[in-house]
Amino acid sequence: MKKKLSYRDKLVELAYIYDVKEIKDYEKSRKNLTTGQLELILKKNKIIIPKDFKSNFIRANFVKQLSKSKAN
Repeated sequence: MKKKLSYRDKLVELAYIYDVKEIKDYEKSRKNLTTGQLELILKKNKIIIPKDFKSNFIRANFVKQLSKSKAN
């Protein structure tokens, strides 16, 4: 049976796959980063984050569309 990973755990795993030193250093010092901080560090290192409903999916896809339609 597979263990379900949280979105944050998936981001940390992604950081280890791409060998992001900054996130590894935080994990070694046992400091917890929020999911937003993890996403920001990964984006800064030019790593594409897979779409997940728990992230900014609603804001990126719906709120921007609504604001564009209101502007027109």
